[in-house]
Amino acid sequence: MKKIFIWFLISVPLFSNNLEITSKTFNYNETKKISTFTTDVNATRGFDNILCRKMNIFFNDKKKPVKIVAIDNVKFRIQTDANSTYKGTSKKLIYLVPEDKIFIEGNVSIKKLQDDQRLYGEKVIIDKKNKTAKVIGNNKKPIKFIIKVKD
Repeated sequence: MKKIFIWFLISVPLFSNNLEITSKTFNYNETKKISTFTTDVNATRGFDNILCRKMNIFFNDKKKPVKIVAIDNVKFRIQTDANSTYKGTSKKLIYLVPEDKIFIEGNVSIKKLQDDQRLYGEKVIIDKKNKTAKVIGNNKKPIKFIIKVKD
């Protein structure tokens, strides 16, 4: 197990920033190529930060992370560029590493820190590479935007 943990610490760099994770428990399944962190999970990469109760990291055959799934009481801070930082909560967050896409699902609440704009929906898709976002509601609860208007 010690070898696996050391391998994990060495192999987790993502692009130009390392991914640093703390939690109360850690399990690695070499056959399935999945690392699971549970209880008080705190993951940071550059300025981005995710807090949750459980996080699964899926690796490819070259031992590079390809998907990160944060589950249960998710809180996050995501920076898409120097002028756009978002802080929010949801039930689930999925980060597809190679595509640099983030899927935020379940009672999503997001605040843009620079101008206090807020949005609420059932699902938000952020494409960091193309600098686009899509917000989806559902039949019971439509999306909601709150935009600060200056007089």
